[in-house]
Amino acid sequence: MAASAHIRDYSMKAKLHGPALTWLLSSAIADVIITSSLAIDLSRRKSGFGPTDDVIRKIIRLTIQTGFITAFFTVLDVVSFLAGPRTMVYIIFIPIFPSSK
Repeated sequence: MAASAHIRDYSMKAKLHGPALTWLLSSAIADVIITSSLAIDLSRRKSGFGPTDDVIRKIIRLTIQTGFITAFFTVLDVVSFLAGPRTMVYIIFIPIFPSSK
C-alpha cells in the first residue's frame, strides 16, 4: 500500500482508512468474483465421463474453499481495521490469510 510509505507516525493512521478500505474491499470482491467465475466455468465443462467429472468436482470444491478462506480473512481484516481505530489488531490477520496480491 503506497499510502503507508508516506505515513511514519502511528497517530496519522486515520489517513490510511480510505486507501486501506479500498484495497481490502476490492481484494475481497476480486476473490469472490474469481472464485465464482472459475466454479461456474468448470461446472459447465463437465463431460459426462465419471472420472473426469470427479476431478472437476474436486477442483471446484478446492477453488471455492480457498477463495472463501481468502475473502473471509480479508473481510476480518477490514472489520478489525474499522473496529479498532486506535489499535493495531488488524495486523494479526495480514500474515494469516493466503493472499496472492
